[in-house]
Amino acid sequence: VLLGQALRQGGYDELAHEAFARGEARGHREAAMCLGNMLSDSGDTNAARHAYERAIRAGSTMAVLNLGLMLAQNGETEAAKRYLLDARSSGYTEACWAIGKLLETDGDLEEAGVYYREGADAGDANAAYGLASTRYGLGDAEGAVVAFRRARDLGHEGAGTMVEVLELSFAASGDTAEETDT
Repeated sequence: VLLGQALRQGGYDELAHEAFARGEARGHREAAMCLGNMLSDSGDTNAARHAYERAIRAGSTMAVLNLGLMLAQNGETEAAKRYLLDARSSGYTEACWAIGKLLETDGDLEEAGVYYREGADAGDANAAYGLASTRYGLGDAEGAVVAFRRARDLGHEGAGTMVEVLELSFAASGDTAEETDT
């Protein structure tokens, strides 16, 4: 795996592919996952899916997350949710953000907020930002600014701007956003 990663970082993708494929053939789950990542990045999602599935059968929980993320990106929502829920159960808080995003895209802001909150509570800045967006979308501007502050404090780059915009809006209307947690 290290050889494949070094080759890939050096721009030797064909050699990296060969190294990962050899590792995968020997049953190395990380090699299968890296091969899946490489194939996904190159747009070969069918081959990537098969590599991720082999990595999953070999015990890679990270491959569960990566496959779920790839499926979500490709619009395979139901399959993505299944893998992402499994990844969440394995402790990958990034899965909470991805599940929330799928639900938000489907228009289910309440349920999306549940997953975003779980991710935010685990320290995921993107999930905190998603929580803020859903709060705002549900008409809870005060809850949104509190969640945007949380996202900002967790390191989300765009959240600080949203805090400023909402605080200016509150100042113009004479309202204030409390510092409480949403």
